[in-house]
Amino acid sequence: GESMCMNGHAVSCSHTFSRTPAYPRFEIHARKVFYKKTPEDKAALGNFNVSEIRSVTPNDDLPGQFEFAIELPARTYFIRAETSEDRDQWVTTLRRMAQLS
Repeated sequence: GESMCMNGHAVSCSHTFSRTPAYPRFEIHARKVFYKKTPEDKAALGNFNVSEIRSVTPNDDLPGQFEFAIELPARTYFIRAETSEDRDQWVTTLRRMAQLS
């Protein structure tokens, strides 16, 4: 399975959101996306399967923030990567794994 780690953070996980860090680390392991409170945490706070993903969309409305949205049936995660290259890699990888492209 494909594995990725991102030192970005979710800035929210709903449709109404404030842009404060919620989950500092997202990881992909074997078709599941896990999120953790801190990068050092061994245990994840939660996860979702890539098959649940409805869309993965870069947000270019916030220059320099490298944000993208992962839309699930019940919620949307707004995530910031550290660089535009990281964001593009995540968008491409998640779309491919979710068979959106």
